[in-house]
Amino acid sequence: MKNGFIYLIRYAELGIKSRKTRSRFEKILIDNIKRTLFSLDPNISIIREFGRIFLLTDSEIIDDQLKNIFGISSFSRILKKPSDRPSLINEIVNYSKKILKPNESFAVRCRRIGQQDYTSKEIEIEAGSKIN
Repeated sequence: MKNGFIYLIRYAELGIKSRKTRSRFEKILIDNIKRTLFSLDPNISIIREFGRIFLLTDSEIIDDQLKNIFGISSFSRILKKPSDRPSLINEIVNYSKKILKPNESFAVRCRRIGQQDYTSKEIEIEAGSKIN
């Protein structure tokens, strides 16, 4: 992958199914994603973790296609950043400078993967106060 765009794919009612059923339907959803997007990027890669599906692609133009895949409730392009607290706060503050207009209201929402020595709420509060 040259550019390496990463998407978090979310699904709705699959999340309430039993582990075995969810696993089976996740595989079907992944097959549907691959079939739909293959013409745009034959080198797409999909990583499945429990309750999450990540799509790695070089194509910048897949948003319209993802909207039409049955089973996807929403998706977000994500940025992979270091997870140590100071670097993460710095990344959030720098990113907010690019997207926020003066006096615009905002909220910081954090959802972590893995084990860290801080909580998501602590990151939201610290980053929000630095942005403000």
